[in-house]
Amino acid sequence: MNIDFFRRHQPIFLCLMLAFSPAMIVAKRRAPAGGRVAVVVDERLSALRTTPDFYGALLRRMSRGALVAIRGEKRNREGVVFCRVNISSRTNGWIQRDALVSPVRIGDDAKLFRLIKGSEDFDRIVRARLFLDHFTSSGLRPEVLMIYAQAA
Repeated sequence: MNIDFFRRHQPIFLCLMLAFSPAMIVAKRRAPAGGRVAVVVDERLSALRTTPDFYGALLRRMSRGALVAIRGEKRNREGVVFCRVNISSRTNGWIQRDALVSPVRIGDDAKLFRLIKGSEDFDRIVRARLFLDHFTSSGLRPEVLMIYAQAA
């Protein structure tokens, strides 16, 4: 291989180096038990509430990348879907479905891909990394890897 090949593909090599560097290799968080695993990707919508509506008492805000276990879903009067989730063995509540993606739910990879494309700067990098970590068999991985490399 010649040097021109490496220059043309520099973003990809940079991305791969970042992805496998010792600083990026950290202990993976364990998902809470009790349901289908999902990841918080939109912190603006990630209010954990006591009831499945916007007026339920706020328990906490979930940070982007937090793992939850979905136990069920319920549509409120306004038509918004809320998920009953476990945060830990002691904490559970309701969170808006639009704040979550699940690797086992069909179409959630495309949902996160659209969110990545609509993001900028650091948000784009973090969401792309979440995609690469959790959607290991998605057909959108090459495009997300390219976005990740360009953003980095």
